[in-house]
Amino acid sequence: MKPIAIEQAEARGAEAVTIGPDGTPEITEMATLGVLGQAYQRGARAHYFAQLQTNAAEKMLELRQQYEADPKRFDDMAKLYNKDLVNRAEPALRPAVSAALDKLRLGHYLDLSERDFAVAQANAKTALETQYNTVADNIVALARKGGVDSGEYLAQVQNARSILGELGKNPRWGYNPAVVDDRLRRLEDRGRAAAVLSSVDATYDRIGPHEALKQAETAIFDPHLQMDEAERQSRFNMVKAHISARKAEATEDIREIRALAEPTITALRDGVDLEADGDLLRQKMLSLGDTIGAARVTYAMEYGRGKRGQFALPTADWSRSSAVPGANSPIGQKVAMAAQAAGLPLNIVMPIIAQESGFDPTRRPIGKDGKALSSAFGIFQLLKAERDSAGIGDTPDPDAQIPAGIRKMQSVYATAKAAVGREPTPGEFYAVYYQGEGAGPKILQNPEGDFRATVGQKVIDANPWLAGIKTNGDFIRWTSQKMAERGAGAADPVPSRPPAGLLEAGNVDLGNRPVVKNADGSISTVRSISIGEDGREVLIPTISPDGKTLSDEDAIALYRQSGKHLGKFDTPENATAYAQALHQQQAQQYGGGLAGLPPSQIAGLRHWAGTTFDGMLADAKKSIGKWHIGEDDVAFLSGRVFPFLDEKRKRQAVEFLGDAERSGALLDLSPDARQVLRNSLEEAAAGGNHAARAALLDDEERFATLQRMEQETPLLRGVRAGWIKPPQPVPWQGSDDQVQAALQAHAKAAMVVTNQLKRPIPAFEGEDLRSLTSALDAADTSGKVRILGALATLPPGVRESTFGKLHETGPKGSVLAFAGGLAKDAPDIAASIVRGRDALTAEPRFVPHKDSEAQAFTEALDAALPASAFSIGHRVDEREAYATMRGAVRARYADLSAAAGDTSGVLKRERLDRSVQEVTGGTVRQNGATILAPKRGMDQSTFDGILLGLTDADLAGVSTTSGKPVSAQFLRDSATLESFAPGRYLVRLNRNADAPQYAVGDGGRPFILRLDDKQPAPPRAWGVPAASATIPWTASNFGRDPAGLPGDAR
Repeated sequence: MKPIAIEQAEARGAEAVTIGPDGTPEITEMATLGVLGQAYQRGARAHYFAQLQTNAAEKMLELRQQYEADPKRFDDMAKLYNKDLVNRAEPALRPAVSAALDKLRLGHYLDLSERDFAVAQANAKTALETQYNTVADNIVALARKGGVDSGEYLAQVQNARSILGELGKNPRWGYNPAVVDDRLRRLEDRGRAAAVLSSVDATYDRIGPHEALKQAETAIFDPHLQMDEAERQSRFNMVKAHISARKAEATEDIREIRALAEPTITALRDGVDLEADGDLLRQKMLSLGDTIGAARVTYAMEYGRGKRGQFALPTADWSRSSAVPGANSPIGQKVAMAAQAAGLPLNIVMPIIAQESGFDPTRRPIGKDGKALSSAFGIFQLLKAERDSAGIGDTPDPDAQIPAGIRKMQSVYATAKAAVGREPTPGEFYAVYYQGEGAGPKILQNPEGDFRATVGQKVIDANPWLAGIKTNGDFIRWTSQKMAERGAGAADPVPSRPPAGLLEAGNVDLGNRPVVKNADGSISTVRSISIGEDGREVLIPTISPDGKTLSDEDAIALYRQSGKHLGKFDTPENATAYAQALHQQQAQQYGGGLAGLPPSQIAGLRHWAGTTFDGMLADAKKSIGKWHIGEDDVAFLSGRVFPFLDEKRKRQAVEFLGDAERSGALLDLSPDARQVLRNSLEEAAAGGNHAARAALLDDEERFATLQRMEQETPLLRGVRAGWIKPPQPVPWQGSDDQVQAALQAHAKAAMVVTNQLKRPIPAFEGEDLRSLTSALDAADTSGKVRILGALATLPPGVRESTFGKLHETGPKGSVLAFAGGLAKDAPDIAASIVRGRDALTAEPRFVPHKDSEAQAFTEALDAALPASAFSIGHRVDEREAYATMRGAVRARYADLSAAAGDTSGVLKRERLDRSVQEVTGGTVRQNGATILAPKRGMDQSTFDGILLGLTDADLAGVSTTSGKPVSAQFLRDSATLESFAPGRYLVRLNRNADAPQYAVGDGGRPFILRLDDKQPAPPRAWGVPAASATIPWTASNFGRDPAGLPGDAR
C-alpha cells in the first residue's frame, strides 16, 4: 500500500498493526470505533515517547560520565545512539523521536563544553598567574642583585606587563585596567624595596649598620615612592629587622670564628707553616669587623715565622716535636692541629705516629713472609673493629682517619693518666696505646708483674720481638726507648719533668700572660708569692690577668675568688725554686727571644702593633662604654701589642688601660657604694678641692656608662664585677636536656646578679637575647612552643624579667612573651596563642578584618576587654600590656577559627568571649571598674576576700604624691586598681583616668601592689566585731569632701 494510503487510513482512525510479507504495513480499519480509536492511538504514542525519553536520558548520563573530559567524543557517541533509536522507530514517529533525542543530546553536550571551557580558562589563568609570580620573583632577585636600572631588570618588568595584559583580555578574570596598574605599581615598588635592601647590605659592609639604616630610611620614605604609610613602615621595619639580624649574626660569627681559630693560632705561634690558613682567618675576621681577632692571627703568624728561622726563640710543645720524622709533612701538620685542638701533647702524639705508621695513611703491618701481621691500617694503625666503629672503613683519606685516630688518642691518654695518677710519660702513653686499654693500665699499675701473664700468649705470638721482655717495667722501658728514638726526648721522664715537690699542677695559662716592665728594664709575667694552705705551699701570681701589679693581699684575694694558681708544692723551698725557674723561662719567651728577630721583622711587628692598637681603640669606642673592653683584650694589649708600640701609642695605651682600670674599679663597687663615692667627691669639689673636682669631671661619663650598663646589661655587669662567669650560649636547636642544662646555668647567673643588684635580672641579654629571638624567628610553631615552655621553667622574677626583655624586642616578641608568661600555668592557651599568631600570618581571614566585620570585632573586643582595666600609659602605647593582650586575644581567636576551618571573616561572639576569658584568665570588679583577676580563674568572692585581707602593713611606705600615707581602708573604699602586669596593679587615687594620680612608694616611683601572692581573709562569723576593719560595702563616701586625703579620719 502506498504511504498516502497509510495517511488516509490514519486520518480515518485506522491503525497499522502488522507488516505484510512484502514489508508493507497491513492496515486494519477501525472505522466502526471512530473517535475512540484516535484516543487509543494517542495514548499509545505518549506511552512510547515517555519510555523512550527515560531510556535515552539514562544512556546520555552514562555516556556523559564516560566522556566527561571529552565533549566531542560524547557528542559523537550520543549521535550514534540516537541514530539507532530513530531507525528503530516507526517511520511516522521518526521526526519527533529525532527532535526529542537531539534536544537531549545537545543539552548535555553544551553543558559539558561549557565546563570544559571553564576548566581550560581556569588553567590558562592559573598558568599566566604562575608565570607572573615567577617573573615577579625574578624581578625582586634582579633588583637585589643590580638595582632597578639594569637591562635584564627592565626586560623582566616588560615581561610582567605583557603577562598582566594577557590576563586583562578576559573580562571574567577580574584584571581590569585599574587592577593591572595597581599590580604593576606594587611589583615595581617591591623591586625598588629589594634594591634598597641590596644597597643597604653594601653600605652595611662598607660603612656600618647606622649609615645603612639611615640610607634605608631616606629611600623608603621618599615621597616619590608610591606607597602608603603602612607599607612604608612595614618595609622600613623589614630593613631594620634585616640589619638587626645581620648584626646578631656577625656577633655570633665572631664568637664562633674566634673559637675555631684558636688551634690555628696556637699552631702558627708554635711555628707550624699554616700561612694560607692564617690569611683566610684574618680576612674573615676583618670582614666581620673583628680587628682584635685579626690582630691575634697576625701576631701568631709573625711570631711563627721567627720560630721557623734560625733565631733562638722560646721553645714550646711544637718545637719539642718538630724534630719527629714526618712531623713537618702536610699530614703531620694536620695531625698536630687536631691533637692541639683536642688538648693532646704533641711531644707524645707525634712520636707515636712516627713509630706506628711514619704518617703514612696506607701503612699496614707486613711480616717477612709478606702477609699482614694484623688488621691495623693507616696513620694511627687502627684495627678493623676500631675503623668500622668509627665508620671510616679502609679509606686512605687522612681527613677521615685523623678525627677517628685523635678520638682514640684522647681515650688512651685519659686511661693512662688515670692509671698513673698524673700526666703520663711518652713511654707510658705508648704502652697503653700499644697494648690497648685493657692490658695497658695493668702494665702501668704493676711494673714488677709478669709481662707474658699480663698481656697473654696470643700477644707474644703475634709480636715475637716481645718474647724477651720479662716484666711490665721492661715493656715500659722498651716503649720509652722507642719514643726517645722518635724524638720524644729523654727515655723515661714526662714531657716537662714535674718540678721537685709539685703536688698539683698549676691552672694558669702561661702561654698568654700580660707583660709588666720592671724598674731594671726586665719584664715579668708571673711575679709570684707562695702561701700555706692545708699543709701545701700554693704559688700564686701577683700580676692580674689584665696586667695589674697586685699587692700580696689583693693577689691572695684574687686566688680565693678565681682559684687560679701556678702550682701546689710540698715545701716553700720547692715553690720558690720553681718560681725562679718559671720567671727565667717566661722572660726568655716574652722578652729576650724576640730580640733575635731581624730588623725587618721587628719593623713589621711595630707596624702591626700600631694598626692593632688603633683598631682596639675603635672597637672600644663602639662598645657600651668608652672604656669597656674585655679582660682577654686587656691582656692581649698589655702583653702582646704594647712591646712593639711607638712611644706616642704607648702613652695612649697607658691612658687607655688606666681608663679601663678606673672604670673597672668603679664597676667593682656596689651601686650604693658608688653613689657614696660620688657624693663625697661632690662635697669635696664644692669645698674647693680641685683634685676632687677633676676626679668628679673625669668620672662623670664613667658613672653614666656604668649606670647604663647596669640597666641595659646587668649580666655583663656581673661578669665584670666577678660575681659570675659568663654562661655558655643555649643550644636552642639541641636536645631538651641540653637546653635545660644551659638554661639552668643562665638562671643561676641571673639569680646571683639579682641578689647583688636587689632587683630581678633577665637570664638573657645582648648576644644571648639576640640568639633567643633568632631561634624563635627560625622555629616552626611547635619549636616556638618548645622554647617558650623551656623559658617558663626559669625561677620567678628571672622568668618575668626574661619575658620582659623578649617583650621589648617588638610587637612580635611581645605576643610571644605574653604566651610564654602563660606557658607555666596555662600551657594549652600559650600554645594556642603561638599557633594562632602563625595562622594569622598565613591566613588573615581567621579574624574579621574587612570593613564592618572588622569594626564589629574591634568593638566587641573593647567591650569584652575594657581599656579601663589598664593604666593610660598602657592603653595608648602599642608596646604596652593592653595592645599585647589584644594581640594575644586575636591570636587565640584565630587558632579557634583555624580549628573550626572558619575563614568567613564573620565575627563569632561566643568565640571572642571565650578567647578573652582564656587569655586574660578572667576579670573582676573593683570600685566600679573592671580589672584583670590576680590569678587565672579567680572568682569575684575570692578577689573580694583578698582585698578584705589587706592591712596597712601591706602598704607601708605608700603615700600620695604630697606625702600623706595611703591606708588599706582607703584602697578598699576609694582607690581604683589598674592592671600593670599579671597579678600587679597601680593604685589610682583619683577618678580621672585620663589624668591619673597614683600612689607612690620609695623614691617617688609609682607603687605596684602585688595581689597574686595574697590569700583571702578567713571567713568571718555572723556579725562583725567592732574592732574589725570596715567591710567595703558597709561604708559610704557619700557627702564627704572629695578632696579628702587617704588616711583622713572617717
